[in-house]
Amino acid sequence: MKNEIKKTTLFTGPHEVKLEEWISCAPFEKLLGIKIIEAQNGCAILTMPFVLQLAQGKGLAHGGAIVTLADTAVAMAVKSIVPPNSRFGTISLNSEFIAPVTKGVLTAKAKVKLLENRMIQGASTVFNEDNVEVMKFSSLFKLAKDVDIKKDKKEKKSSLMESVRKAASNAANKDTSGYFNAMSWLDLELEDNPNSFDSFFDIPWNELTDKEKETRAIEIRSFL
Repeated sequence: MKNEIKKTTLFTGPHEVKLEEWISCAPFEKLLGIKIIEAQNGCAILTMPFVLQLAQGKGLAHGGAIVTLADTAVAMAVKSIVPPNSRFGTISLNSEFIAPVTKGVLTAKAKVKLLENRMIQGASTVFNEDNVEVMKFSSLFKLAKDVDIKKDKKEKKSSLMESVRKAASNAANKDTSGYFNAMSWLDLELEDNPNSFDSFFDIPWNELTDKEKETRAIEIRSFL
């Protein structure tokens, strides 16, 4: 009796992918075990466990897997500053391997910056479980022509105005002195907890220069 050889037919596309959420992992990223810890205000933190399936011939973490983690972290940071369902693609990328990975969970920390002509610059650093840098990564993305960044910024400003006025109103209702001043209250908020407004801006307060902080504070005050 002749041995029968079973042929497996692989479906090679085209594939239709529906993400669970705008900021969530795609099939390949899930395959690698990548998890999104945080993605907001142009920053992202992702992790990936170094399992056997990600090893190269010498037992080290495969460089391609590490690059994927870094690249995905930058992509999630991009997603955090553009409207949902925006289309964008990688134009170029560069990776610098610093140290080999032999075990543990890797962590990628990424930041992006919006440039002119719909370009976005991204940078990511990958750390091992001892918080030692193992790779530095940089990339350049381009947004599709139909991505309306201006509209997204306008929506953020509108939400900021609503948030500031609502918070001031709540503070006034809780005040028992009878001398509540909304602007004085906001000045104290900006002095004690300025990063509470970070979700309405692309760059966190702690990363601003003194001049930029002054400009942002003036902008926030203008909404009262």
